[in-house]
Amino acid sequence: MIPVWKESTRLQKEFRGLIEKCIFCDTPTRTWHENTNNPVCVKCAKVKKVSDIKEDWGKLIRKQKRNGTFDREDLVRAN
Repeated sequence: MIPVWKESTRLQKEFRGLIEKCIFCDTPTRTWHENTNNPVCVKCAKVKKVSDIKEDWGKLIRKQKRNGTFDREDLVRAN
């Protein structure tokens, strides 16, 4: 299972309602795998593993977590 987080209303407004597609099935989704910063729908998150994610866009997020500067205020756990 891939842990995913749902975008907050504030983030949705900030990105003007942009909805990314799940990297596995292309379904529009507002849920993300935090550490790789990839959109993953809840359905795929239930059956896939983190190791199935090929693209890793989360370098900045992991750096912020190490430094204690990552702000999860706008994210809600989705699964």
